[in-house]
Amino acid sequence: MNYHRLVYLLGFAAIVLWGHSASAASIALTPLSSTVQAGGEFDLAFSLDATPEAGDYNGPLPGNYSGEVRIDYDPDLLTFRAQSAELLRLDPEIETLSNGREVIRFEFDGVSFDSRPDAGVVGMFTFLANSDLDSTATVNIADNVAPGGALGGSFFNHAGGQPSEFFVAPSSASVQVGAPATIAPPPLAPVPLPAAAWLFLSALGALGLAGRKAKKTSRNV
Repeated sequence: MNYHRLVYLLGFAAIVLWGHSASAASIALTPLSSTVQAGGEFDLAFSLDATPEAGDYNGPLPGNYSGEVRIDYDPDLLTFRAQSAELLRLDPEIETLSNGREVIRFEFDGVSFDSRPDAGVVGMFTFLANSDLDSTATVNIADNVAPGGALGGSFFNHAGGQPSEFFVAPSSASVQVGAPATIAPPPLAPVPLPAAAWLFLSALGALGLAGRKAKKTSRNV
């Protein structure tokens, strides 16, 4: 194979791969709230948009999808609490990376959407925002592809005769962890004066009135 032919084939392969990745399906994490108080729990919706991979398959039904994902987070900022029933934890349940972040892997199977386009929420993740923090916490999501694994990733559409493997483009989520909520003290209630104080003030008023009358009488004499 001559040099020019090799360059042509490599260029053609790059164009094909670029076009395929440009129309790839996507996975995303979306926080239900962009801000969470320190010490509070919050949810992340895990969604899949498989519209580019849905296909027709000679029927009105949408695709039937399976896949594996990995999410990672900073354990100094967040603590993983739970996932919805649609998602299954994979072993090892929690792995610590060299940079200190923790990784958890999940899989799902038999996910289909009610109608086209083939897009929607697959499951939910719940995290706890650690206390005494004021920072941005990021949860990353990616295709669970082992190093040296298949180029196509680990997502499949089972609607056809044979499972169709496809790429996914990931999108991560960030939440702002704020200080714990402070409870304002209740307003001070007026303190009622005791009965003796009212009698004392009444006596002072009577003495003042008597003094004014005495001065008026002395002036008239």
